[in-house]
Amino acid sequence: MATKKIEDILNKNTQLQKLLFRRGYLFTSKKLNIINKFPFYNHWSETKIKNFYLYLHNDQKGYIVTRNNKSFILIGHAYNPWDNISDEKQILDVCADAYEISKTKFFSELSKITGVFSILVTEGSNVFAVQDSTGIMPLFYTENKEELFCSSHSQLIADICHFNMDPRIERLVNSKFYLIGIRHLPGVKSPFNQIKALTANTYLESSPLKIQRFFPTKQLEVNSENPLETICYVLKNSMKLVSDKFNASISLTGGTDSKMTLAAAKDFYDRYKYFSFISTEAEEKDALAAKKICKQLGLEHSIYKVPEKNDDIEEYENISEIINHNAGYIKKHKDAELRKIIYLYLQNQIGMEVKSHIAEIGRAFYYKKLGKTKMPQSLKPRHMSNLYKRNMFNRDTLKYMDEAFQEFIQTTKFGQDFDNRYDESDMFYWEHRMSQWSSLVKQDFDISHDTTIIYNNRKLLDLFMNFGLADRIEDGPQKEIIKQLNSELYNIDISNENAMKNKKRILLEKVFFDVNSRLL
Repeated sequence: MATKKIEDILNKNTQLQKLLFRRGYLFTSKKLNIINKFPFYNHWSETKIKNFYLYLHNDQKGYIVTRNNKSFILIGHAYNPWDNISDEKQILDVCADAYEISKTKFFSELSKITGVFSILVTEGSNVFAVQDSTGIMPLFYTENKEELFCSSHSQLIADICHFNMDPRIERLVNSKFYLIGIRHLPGVKSPFNQIKALTANTYLESSPLKIQRFFPTKQLEVNSENPLETICYVLKNSMKLVSDKFNASISLTGGTDSKMTLAAAKDFYDRYKYFSFISTEAEEKDALAAKKICKQLGLEHSIYKVPEKNDDIEEYENISEIINHNAGYIKKHKDAELRKIIYLYLQNQIGMEVKSHIAEIGRAFYYKKLGKTKMPQSLKPRHMSNLYKRNMFNRDTLKYMDEAFQEFIQTTKFGQDFDNRYDESDMFYWEHRMSQWSSLVKQDFDISHDTTIIYNNRKLLDLFMNFGLADRIEDGPQKEIIKQLNSELYNIDISNENAMKNKKRILLEKVFFDVNSRLL
């Protein structure tokens, strides 16, 4: 019924057809003869690559190179701040040459790349597929009637293959606790039982279909005598490359990650635009803090004030349906979220948004959230369920969540080769929350504009992850990085209030985690 409803909307409102799975891709062994119909509507291109077909939305970019009967495909955007390479074709050439030497060499080159992208390699009937460092470019996959499908959108595969939402997922997303906080699925789940999500630091091979882990590994460890200096160099170079490549705007909140990005842009302030948006009371605090900071730095800062009523947004109902369909009906968007996305689309002012939230990976997120100085050394499925959602009373659904995380551990080999060098709660934040939640956030805004995140770089994240725990809890490295990159910004005493610092909330989070971890 949902698919029929969205098809009816798009047939009646042809000007909105380009928004369906905007900036998406589909890679498959099956030739499709519906390029002019739902769900493509002539807004996608078709490219035959040996035994496969690549379908790209017109607002998405793809690059292809060949080596010894292998085809290398990069979908999305990429830049290498370690070697100062901004051209995707050149980056793909380097990766292809490395792949010809060994997969270890390929992963070493891959770990230098920042951006939002997927890379696929074909050789005969086999496909090798991997994502950017945190999986912000989603990669959903399935085998249906011996045909392989890989896509940025699980719903796109489902529309083509006529899959229905898994009833267990439907029960989960309609649970009261699911609506509290951020909304995304557990483990490697998609809305459809036949489709799984690839997650960060793993890759897919299709013949036979299997998932393999490639990071952490000693071969890819980053050694730096002065990690702070190295991080500053990489961040600064990233902001240069972004300003060279894109008409970019930095979204600001006044928080630590946002300040770090702003500090890294110091030598290129005239190349960027600066903005915040207000659709909630919390965002208003963020926006006003960001505006004060920009004023002190002499930077022009725009605030997008989102209307407070749905009726004040043009095409609100129809575009909301498209956004929900693109997300496979699991995001359970709040009205304020939908108004913000649609309003920014209608304003059409942002080309490339530079976001900062992935930097949270290096800031001991779950330690802060739970007020702990020690987390379980080895995360069990129940630990993961508790970090994922606060579900104390719906025990049947909790059991399903536990099973989903057991599948996640087995599929991704979570914990393998971590060797006490990588905290499992930090890696869970990286590989699960970012891959499942942050990718959905990025896709929401795809209808409006493109997104890049300068922290989405494996070598860089590795450096952030290896500071001492106490320093990471106190944001010591981040403060020093801001100071080194822009001392004036460092000395500005303006910040936003973080709800995670509320002592009562932290205590309740800790009690829930500890108690629910012991209950069957």
